[in-house]
Amino acid sequence: MSVSDQVPHPCFIAKLPAETLSHIFMLAVHGSLKQRETYEIAPQSVTMPDVLALVNRHWKSVALSDTRLWSTLVIDLHKMICNKTGVGWRWLTTMIRRSGKSSVDIIIKAQQGAASGGGYRDFTPTMCRYADCMPAVFNLLFPEMYRWRSLDIISDTWMPFCSALYLLNERRTEGPGALRLESIKLTRTNDTLSFFWHFRPRFIQTVEGTPFAALMGTDLQDDPVQSPRLPKLRNIFLYGVHLNWTAFHLSTLLGETPTQSLTPVRHCIQSLELSHHSGEVRPTFDEFLGILKACPSLQHLVLRASGPLPGRPSYQVSLPLLQRLHYEFPQVGDPPSYSAGFMPQT
Repeated sequence: MSVSDQVPHPCFIAKLPAETLSHIFMLAVHGSLKQRETYEIAPQSVTMPDVLALVNRHWKSVALSDTRLWSTLVIDLHKMICNKTGVGWRWLTTMIRRSGKSSVDIIIKAQQGAASGGGYRDFTPTMCRYADCMPAVFNLLFPEMYRWRSLDIISDTWMPFCSALYLLNERRTEGPGALRLESIKLTRTNDTLSFFWHFRPRFIQTVEGTPFAALMGTDLQDDPVQSPRLPKLRNIFLYGVHLNWTAFHLSTLLGETPTQSLTPVRHCIQSLELSHHSGEVRPTFDEFLGILKACPSLQHLVLRASGPLPGRPSYQVSLPLLQRLHYEFPQVGDPPSYSAGFMPQT
């Protein structure tokens, strides 16, 4: 039998309904539902949608019609600034457009070294360029804030965080805020710096203002029933990144401002991690107790080379829903008083 006489086998996947094919694409792009629930971004979630769309016209049509496939925005600032043609910026605007109204996971990478790199040089030309990029990045992201699902910023130095926090701490005058936001994760991947008492760099320590005020939406002065601030926020991870702790628990978590009391965020927080903070930028004992008191629904608490400074508590805090407490001081030779600021009471 010649090749021309052979009957081609039918391609069954081509006969699948678009809804079934779209579900298969979702698993290929984002992995399992468990990964999505734990905010684990699958490595293929950025490149796989384009791969699927290039197979044939039918697959391209299905891929482009499902906005959920394009909902992972991984913004690598190294690629953005190194490509002189502007491809990175065009890619970001394309992904934002293709993701439609779907909830999006945002990862901003501003790393110049290894995952837990050594060295203490913060003011390098590369880091300055990363910091200078932040306003342009958030100018594209802020209009889509209402559909953010998670925000993850990663850097091995402080300057990009400083730039990002200035933008995130500035209250905006328009927009409903990050109503779908479930997770905030800020990671400074230089663990060595937390072993020093003094924060590095010495030039800039704390970004003032209300942490994450930009995400809370506008203040509705004439509305007698305030809408909830960050109603879905469940997880806050601060790894090597510190905040104005007093403003964090009074304004961000409790919703207090000089002019009014907003609907609090506090009843939402279920997971809190404070990790790898230099001694001088850790919360005082009163600030730490205030944070815990503002999170009565807390289920998971991680303190790794962080936590309150040594002190005497003026009151006790009850966390009736707490299921997991991870308390770790990895540095050998810490004096007992240094790590005795917080101990669970039985």
